[in-house]
Amino acid sequence: MHVEDRETTAPERTSPVDPAPAASRAEEETWWSEVVRPAFRGLPALIAVGLTVLLALWRGVATAGGHWTQDDYPGLAQAAAKGLSGDFLGGSHAGEFSVPSRFLVWCVESVTGSSWGAVALVSTVLAIVAAALTWVVLSQILGARWVRLPLFAVVAFTPSAWAGTMNFSLLLLHLPVVVLFLLATSLLVHDAVRPARARAWSAVVAIFLLLLWSDQSVALTFAVLLVVLGTEVARSGSVRQALASVVGRQPGLWVTVALGMVARIVLMAVRDADGVLRTDGADSVVDVVETLVRQVVLGVVGGPWTGYVQGTEMWSMVNWPMAVATLVCVAGIAVMVRSSRVVVVRFALLALLALMVFAIVVLVLTNSGGNAVALAPRTADALLPALVLIVAVGLRGTIVPDRVRTARLFVPAGAAVALSLLVVVSSVPTSRILVPALQNADDRAYLDTLAAALDLDQSAVVLDGPVPEGIMRLSLGLDARVSTVATVLPNEPFFDRPSGSLRIVDGWGNLQPVVVANGISAAKAPVEGCGYAVRKAPVSVPLKAAVTGGPQLVQIDYFTNAQGTMHVRTPEAEVSFPVREGLRSVQFPVLTEGFSALEMRIDSETDTVCVGLVMVGAGMAESDRPLRGAPTPDDTVEKPSDKPSDKPSEKPGDEPSDKPGDEGDRASDDPDEDTSTKPSPEPAEPETRE
Repeated sequence: MHVEDRETTAPERTSPVDPAPAASRAEEETWWSEVVRPAFRGLPALIAVGLTVLLALWRGVATAGGHWTQDDYPGLAQAAAKGLSGDFLGGSHAGEFSVPSRFLVWCVESVTGSSWGAVALVSTVLAIVAAALTWVVLSQILGARWVRLPLFAVVAFTPSAWAGTMNFSLLLLHLPVVVLFLLATSLLVHDAVRPARARAWSAVVAIFLLLLWSDQSVALTFAVLLVVLGTEVARSGSVRQALASVVGRQPGLWVTVALGMVARIVLMAVRDADGVLRTDGADSVVDVVETLVRQVVLGVVGGPWTGYVQGTEMWSMVNWPMAVATLVCVAGIAVMVRSSRVVVVRFALLALLALMVFAIVVLVLTNSGGNAVALAPRTADALLPALVLIVAVGLRGTIVPDRVRTARLFVPAGAAVALSLLVVVSSVPTSRILVPALQNADDRAYLDTLAAALDLDQSAVVLDGPVPEGIMRLSLGLDARVSTVATVLPNEPFFDRPSGSLRIVDGWGNLQPVVVANGISAAKAPVEGCGYAVRKAPVSVPLKAAVTGGPQLVQIDYFTNAQGTMHVRTPEAEVSFPVREGLRSVQFPVLTEGFSALEMRIDSETDTVCVGLVMVGAGMAESDRPLRGAPTPDDTVEKPSDKPSDKPSEKPGDEPSDKPGDEGDRASDDPDEDTSTKPSPEPAEPETRE
C-alpha cells in the first residue's frame, strides 16, 4: 500500500460567510503564516528545534575557537587597502567570482575591525537559519511525517559542512548560498499550491542573488526546479502535467531564471578561460566524479570517521569507511527503487542522477582540470541539501512493506528518532578530527604572540617579510607576508618605514631587532673625523661593491648637532627621514634592481650631518646572526687522519680555513669590514603613531 501523501500547506478553507476583511485574508495567505508556522507545530518539530539548539551550541563553540586562514588574510588586506571599490568587489574570492562575498569581507574588516568573534556569531546564526529552512522545506514536501527527522539530521549534522562553517572564506560561499537555495525552493513550492505573483518573483530575486554568489549556484538553481517539479508530480501523478503546471503558469519567470543560469556559466567560463569546453583528459573527469561522489556519500552517513585532514577535507587511509557509507546509501536508494512503479519515485531517482550529472558537466566544462578537482568537494557540500530534498520528494511515494507496517515493534516515531540520533552520533568521530584542524591553532598562536609584542611596543616599526609556511603558503607570493596577516590585528604596526629601532617578526611571532647580514659597506670616507659630510647639495656615497637586485636593507649611522630631514636616493626611489642630534642609527628597506652608490642630502643650508657607516644587505633577526668567533660544526668535529702529527693542535678558532663563512666570523672591529651590523646602541627617539 502507498504511504498517505499529506500536503504541506493547509487545505483551502471554504465558508458560506467570510467576515474577515480582504487585508486579513491576504495576511493569512502569507508564506510565513501558511508554511513556516505550521512547520514548527507538533512533537517532531519540537525534536527538530532541540537538534537545532544542539547544532548551534556545537557549531558556535567550535567556530569561536577558530581563527583566520591563509585564504582570509589577502581578502581582508585588500579590503583595508582598496575599500568598497569596483576593483575590490570584482576580485576573486577563494577562486570564485562573488560580489556579495567580497562585500561581506569589507563589512567584516571595516565594521567589526576583523573581529573573529563577529565571524563566529554570523556563522552560528546562518547555521540556525539554514537548519530552520531545511525543516520548513521538508515539512512542505513530507507534511507531518516522522521521516523528516532523519533527513533533517543528515543535512544539519553532516561533517562536510564544518569547512563551510569554520573557514571564513568558505563560510561566505556556503551558508548564504544554502540559505538562498532553501528560501527560493520554499517560496516556489508554496507558490505551486497557492499562486501569488509577488511570492514567485520574490523567489526569482533569491535565485538571482544565489547566481551572483557562487559557482555552485548553477547546479543549485537546477535543483530548485527539480524539487518544485517533484512536489507537483506527487500531487498530479504525471510529469507532463507537473511541467505544464509549473512552467506553463509563469513561463517568463523560468525564462528569466534560465537566462541567469546561462549568464553565470558564461561568467565562469570567461574567468577560467583554460577550462572552456575542456576536460584536460578523461583522468580529470574521473577524479572529479570520484571526489564528488565520495564527498556526498560520506557526508550522508557522517564519515569517514577515521583518517587525516588535508586542507579542509578529511581523507581516510583505509577503504572500509567508503564501503560502509556506500552500503548505507545503496540500502536507502533500494527503498525507493522498490517503489519505482510510482511516478514520483521514478522522477526522484532520475532527478538525483540528473542533478549529479549536471553538476559534474558544469564543473568540468567551465574549469581547467586542476580547478575542477579542487572545487569538487565544495560542490558536493552545496549539493547535499538539494539531494536530500529530492530524496524527500521520492519518499512521498514509497511503499512500506506489509510485514514492516504491521510489525508490533515498528513505531514510526521511535524509528525516526533513533535514526536521527544515529546520524548525530555518527558525525562525532569525524568532527573530532576535523574541528581541531580547522581551528588553525598555529595561526592563532603566531598572531597572539605578535599582538602581545605590539601591545608592549606600540610605536614599533616592522620590517615586512615572509611568514612561516604553516601560516601561509609561500606559493601565494607577495601575499604571504607579515603585513598581510597583520591586517587582522587590533593594533596593526607600521611597516617598512625608516626607523632607529626597526624590528622583524621571527617564526614564533616575536619582535626581534634587525641587523644587516652579508652587508656591503660604503667606500672609505673622504672627510677625516666626519665620514661623509652630507649637506644641502647631494653627496654620492659609493659602495665597495654593487648591490644586487631585490629587497635590501639600508643602515646609516650618523652624528650631528642639527635637526632636519635627510633624503636618500636609490635609482628607483627616494627615502626621507628626520635626523636628530647626537649619535644615531637608522634602517629602512628598499626594493631595487641594483645600485653601486647612494645619493644623500639634507634640507638645511647651513647644517651638516656626518655619516660614519653605510651598510646595505639582507635584513635578519639579530638572534639569527652567528656569534662572532663562534666555532662552526666542522671545527668541533675531530677529523680522522691516516698519519700522526707532531704539531701541537691549535684552537678551532685559530685554524686557517678557506670556507667563505669563516672570514665573517673573525671580522675586524672596523665597521667597513663588518659583514653584519646592528643599529647604534643609542637608538633614535621612539616614533609616535599618527
